[in-house]
Amino acid sequence: MSAAHASAAGNGAAPGAPGAVPRVLLLSSRVVDHSLWHGPQYEFEDVIAEVDAVRLLTPGLKPTSDLRKLGQDAIHLAWKSVLALTQRSPNDKPPLMLPGTLDEDYDLLFAVFHFPQDLAHLDAVRGWRKRCRKAVCFIVELWTPEVRDYRSYLELLRDFDHVFVFNSVVMDSVSRIAGRPVGYMATGIDAARFAPYPSPPERVIDCYWYGRRSPTGHRQLAAMAERRELFYVHDTIRQNPMVDYRQHRVLLASLLQRSRYAMAYRINEDRLVRTEGDEGLTARLFEITAAGAVMLGSRPHCGEFDRFFDWPDALIDVPWEPKDMRAVLAELDAQPERLALARRRNVANALRRHDWVYRWQQVLEAAGMAPLPAFTRRVERLHEMARAVEGAAGLPSSPAGALAGRAG
Repeated sequence: MSAAHASAAGNGAAPGAPGAVPRVLLLSSRVVDHSLWHGPQYEFEDVIAEVDAVRLLTPGLKPTSDLRKLGQDAIHLAWKSVLALTQRSPNDKPPLMLPGTLDEDYDLLFAVFHFPQDLAHLDAVRGWRKRCRKAVCFIVELWTPEVRDYRSYLELLRDFDHVFVFNSVVMDSVSRIAGRPVGYMATGIDAARFAPYPSPPERVIDCYWYGRRSPTGHRQLAAMAERRELFYVHDTIRQNPMVDYRQHRVLLASLLQRSRYAMAYRINEDRLVRTEGDEGLTARLFEITAAGAVMLGSRPHCGEFDRFFDWPDALIDVPWEPKDMRAVLAELDAQPERLALARRRNVANALRRHDWVYRWQQVLEAAGMAPLPAFTRRVERLHEMARAVEGAAGLPSSPAGALAGRAG
């Protein structure tokens, strides 16, 4: 692999496996895409690099200076021909990554693609299939309409041995297109980073609402904040790129650790047309839970929510158009013991069940690979943190992660 196409972190073994020969080639788009919603997947990559022997492959952007505009125009003209021949969507864009060639062999290539069209980034790595014994990928966002619209991209999955998707509804249709086994993988969280223990900060933010929000509920909370009745933190800018994804994740964790309540509504409260009714577990659910805020909102209409968030008060239902948010918060504030227990259950379950390391275990199992010692060390650390949280809350500790609320 040319040095120009390896990240600084990827020029040798990962920090989690000092001295080990890299066995995992981790393809990342972190250099070419700084969209806000990519933060969790880059966090996943960081956890993988901590617990395995990884070479991080981060091809760079194609040049876009004015001097090369003529060449770029030629690329786009050629791409229009490709679209016509392959029946891809006219909204699709040509691959953004500079091509690179691998000169070493790996046991596994793993890639996280946020959208199906991101599979075009594979074109940037010449000969990757011949150099990797196994290949597994995870598509973070894929809905039923997109299976139809991006079929030509999904056909590229035929080069993989196993595919994971976050939406169980599309598993069968993707498997038919790819001719490969397709499994379910939930998104996750760096639970150690988001957990507010062992020294929890004061929860000075009354309510935090980021991302999708109800105009009615937001308007009420904003009015309360204007009257200085509460400290309400919310988005005031939409879809700006991240300056630094790690700093963004640290800031998000810090805000949630200091929030009493955080809002999270199911996807199809406001976007049914795009998903045709498909539901999924958004990153927000895991972020709020891991930080120990009390989560208010609506439950996704999918079995995965009941399976992954199966403890009391994992989410407290609040209508999409609440009549009186002041009354909702006042009623909950009158139950401090309930809230304290809910916060600790949230954190403990995230530590035991939703850290990215558990998702990496799914990948290793699909590839027929055993975890390395660094993997075990992280799991032990997470369980140790969970036991401390459970003990402080008077909850019975369980190696299987079955907290008191899980059974009923």
